[in-house]
Amino acid sequence: MALNYYQFNLSLFKPEVHHLLGGNGRAVGEFPILYYIVGQLFRIFGVSYAVFRIVHFLPLVISLLYLAYFLIKKVNCSLLPVLSIIVCLFSYPLIAYYGLNFLPNVPSIGFFIIGGILLTDYLFFEETTSKISKKLVWSSIMIALSALLKPTTISSYTIFIGVIIISFLFPRFAPCIKKNKKLPIIISFIGIAIVNLLWFYYAAYYKKINHATYFLIDILPYWNIDKEKLKFINERILTLWMPVIAHKSMIYLSVLSGIFVIVSSIIRKHYFILLFFTGGFVLDTFILLLWYEAFTDHDYYFINLYSFVFVIFILSMYYIQTYTNKSTYFSQIKNAVYVIVLFTIIWNLQQSRQILEERYAPNSIWKENFNAYFYDPRLKEIIKSIGFTPKTKVISIPDKSTNITLALLNLKGITQLYEGYHWNNDLSNLPEVAKKYDIKYLVICSPEWIHREDFKRIRTKELGHFESIYFFELLE
Repeated sequence: MALNYYQFNLSLFKPEVHHLLGGNGRAVGEFPILYYIVGQLFRIFGVSYAVFRIVHFLPLVISLLYLAYFLIKKVNCSLLPVLSIIVCLFSYPLIAYYGLNFLPNVPSIGFFIIGGILLTDYLFFEETTSKISKKLVWSSIMIALSALLKPTTISSYTIFIGVIIISFLFPRFAPCIKKNKKLPIIISFIGIAIVNLLWFYYAAYYKKINHATYFLIDILPYWNIDKEKLKFINERILTLWMPVIAHKSMIYLSVLSGIFVIVSSIIRKHYFILLFFTGGFVLDTFILLLWYEAFTDHDYYFINLYSFVFVIFILSMYYIQTYTNKSTYFSQIKNAVYVIVLFTIIWNLQQSRQILEERYAPNSIWKENFNAYFYDPRLKEIIKSIGFTPKTKVISIPDKSTNITLALLNLKGITQLYEGYHWNNDLSNLPEVAKKYDIKYLVICSPEWIHREDFKRIRTKELGHFESIYFFELLE
C-alpha cells in the first residue's frame, strides 16, 4: 500500500494494494496513515524497507521512553523495575519480529501506551480547573489513532470506560477518580467511538464502490469452525504459535502477576481495578474467539494481548511498590521478585533470538512465499525489458498470501488467494479466472510448477525468466 501511495501519487483516503481483491485493488481496512506517511518519505529517501521499518517501530520506542519518564518522575518508581517492564515487552518474540515489520499491530500498541499514560496523568496527577485538558485531548487522539490502526488493541480502554460509567452510578466504587473528571472522559470516549465509526463506514463505502472482497471486520469465529479444522488449529497454536508468543517462563510470570493483581485488589478493596482486570480478560478472550480461525495461518492476532499483559505488569509493579513502602520485609521480597523477573526476561530474550533466527533462515517454513531473487536488482531490469509496468496485471503463483510476491514484483493482479479459494493441486480454472479479470500474464516463482501436467495444458508463451522466476503470456 505504501509503495502504491508513492508511485501512483494517491490521496490518503484512496489507497490501493497490489492484489485486485475481486475488483481493482482499491480497498482498505485499518486506517492507512502510517502507509501514507511511508509513501511520502519514499519521495525523500527513495523506496527503502529500512524507512518502512523505522516508521512502524518508532511509536513503540517513543511510548516506552515516555512510560519510563512518567513512572520515574510522576510515580516515583525506581529505575530497575521500570527498565524490567520495558525490556520485558521488547523481549516477546512477536514484538521483536513484527516490531520491525510492516503490520500496524505494534505501532497501535505504541499509540495506546502513550494515550494510556496521558489519561493516567490527567486522572491522578493533573490539578486542572479548566474545562478542557490538553492531556485528555492528546490522550483521546492517541487512543483514537491506536484504534484506527487496530481496533482490538484498545480493549482495555473500553473496559476502563465501563468502570468509569459504573463509578457514576456507585461513586464509592472508584473513590480515587475525581467526579469532575468522569464526564470529560466519557465525552472523550464518545469522540473516539465516533471517529472510528466514521472510518468504519467509509471503509465499507470504499469497498462497495470498488467491488472489493476485503473488509475491515470480517470475523472468523470459533463456533463456526468444524471439528477437524478446530483440532488442526488447536494443535497449531500449541506446537507452533505458543513458542512464538513467549517463553513458558514468561507465560507463567504473566499468570502469577495476574493472580497477584486480583488478590491485591481484593485485599486493598480496589474493586474498580478488579473489575477492570476481569473485564479486560473476558473481552480479550472473546476477541480471540471471534478471530479464532485466523490462527490457521497467522500468529500476529496474539499481539493484541500484549497491551493487556503490559497493564498487568504495571499494576503488579504498583502493588509491589505500595507494599514495600510500608514494610522492610516486603522490600526483601521485592528484590527476590526482581531477580526472578530478570531471569525470566533473559530466557524470553533467548527465545526471541531463536525465533528470529528460524524466521529469517532461508529454508524456514516462514518463508514459504519468499524467493531470494526478488531482491536482486537484475529482476527489475528483466521485468522492465518485458514491458511490464506497475499497473500490469498478472497471476502470481505459488503464493498463498494476498500480496507478498505481487508487492515484491511491484505488479498488480491476484495470487493463489483468490476470493477465499486456493489453487493447491489444480490449475484447470486459471484461464477462466484470468479472463474474468482481464489478466494476460502469468508469473511462476517456483520451477516445479512449470513441469506440472495441469500447467502444460494451459496455452502460454514464455516472455523471459530470471533464475527461478518465470514470466508467461496467457494465450487464448
